[in-house]
Amino acid sequence: MNKYMEKVNSLITVLVCVQLIQIDFALRAMAQTESSHWNVTIINGLKSGQLTLSCKSSDYNGEDLGKHVLHPGMKFSWGFDACNWTYHMHEVACDKYYSCDFFWDNKKTNFLAWRYLDEGDRCGSDAIAEWSVRENGFYFRCPETLYWEHWELRRDWNGVLN
Repeated sequence: MNKYMEKVNSLITVLVCVQLIQIDFALRAMAQTESSHWNVTIINGLKSGQLTLSCKSSDYNGEDLGKHVLHPGMKFSWGFDACNWTYHMHEVACDKYYSCDFFWDNKKTNFLAWRYLDEGDRCGSDAIAEWSVRENGFYFRCPETLYWEHWELRRDWNGVLN
């Protein structure tokens, strides 16, 4: 009976290991297929004055999108692959974001203009996010979705979230 239990325990151990390997492969496959291409646009919606901005990604090389000066009505857009998938301890996560500095009329602020868990989650698979910078703050929308298609004030120039 003792040898029989040893064989059963060995078999259970092998089956558990096989199951963990299958879960591992499934998580890796999911991480590779979830990536999508995104486009972010920042619009100078100010009535007058120029908006200066600079954005940088969270990538390990810190992709710098440079400094841009936008006059009223002008836009700045960039595209990118949505995720730097991280895989640790059987968890898959997207940790990519773009941080931007904004300057206008002696005002300045910095915030995350795109983060997968925020804008990526709101816009879903439509992969288009837009910001309109105005005198009273920063408006956001996902023009291709029904729920987020209208401009919504998300933060003011002091960095206060709405």
